[in-house]
Amino acid sequence: MLAQRYELTPKEAAHDNRRRHGRVRVAGVLASIGEVIDISASGMKLRSRTATGLRIGGLCTFSMATPEGVLAVDVLVMWTKRVGWRQSEIGVQFVNITEDAWVGIRSVMRGCMSE
Repeated sequence: MLAQRYELTPKEAAHDNRRRHGRVRVAGVLASIGEVIDISASGMKLRSRTATGLRIGGLCTFSMATPEGVLAVDVLVMWTKRVGWRQSEIGVQFVNITEDAWVGIRSVMRGCMSE
């Protein structure tokens, strides 16, 4: 018997392709706009009380504490979601990442995977 070919609907394909890299849950990692919830090689999710001015498609730079020190990260805001009266979650994609920033991002990921 031959296996039937299944094609994804456009909605399924869009959902399937949203994330390019596996994410790592983090705890205790802070950025200038809030707490990092999870991180991957292409971006991260943050929880914030002060990110009300961020808009989808907007570019911004913020600082993030890493085991390698504090680094500046340029990001593109991909989505925002209110999760409480004064809290939002924000999904961002890294852009224009320097080698120093990659070292810091990888150190955060390694530190969280070893816990």
